[in-house]
Amino acid sequence: MWGNGVEEIDISEGVTEISLLAFACCNELQKISLPGTITDIGARAFGNCEKLEEIEVSEDNTSYKSMEGVLFTKEGDKLICYPVGKKDADYEVPDGVVQIEAYAFSGAVLQTLSLPDSINYIGEGAFQYMKENTLFKVPKDSYAEQYVIENELMCEIY
Repeated sequence: MWGNGVEEIDISEGVTEISLLAFACCNELQKISLPGTITDIGARAFGNCEKLEEIEVSEDNTSYKSMEGVLFTKEGDKLICYPVGKKDADYEVPDGVVQIEAYAFSGAVLQTLSLPDSINYIGEGAFQYMKENTLFKVPKDSYAEQYVIENELMCEIY
């Protein structure tokens, strides 16, 4: 579906999987709705969707959920995808999230991104292509602090 002009996609009930890069580079895509039957979403399925503001998930879905348009596992412990076109200046990853999946924030335009103490894993390229001046707010003596320092990301430690 690379680069087509579709603005909204409503995946049909019965579909169980979205493959790797399935909707990558759908430059006009603003919203995608996932049915209760989706159980597997491939890496970077929504990569480079520059205008994507919201990922909606059916409440019947037993694998995934959406909180404020951001895609998480149903348990809320893994952040899968932050829509690149979301218009928030700041985002705070909810406490209890332990993993940020690969490329989850890739290309996001945020002024600040706050990470909780609960984070213990950040996937490859999770913050790739973000604005260079994004400020990462991280707890002292946390995995997130170690990560942002090792990757030379601008940070504020609290």
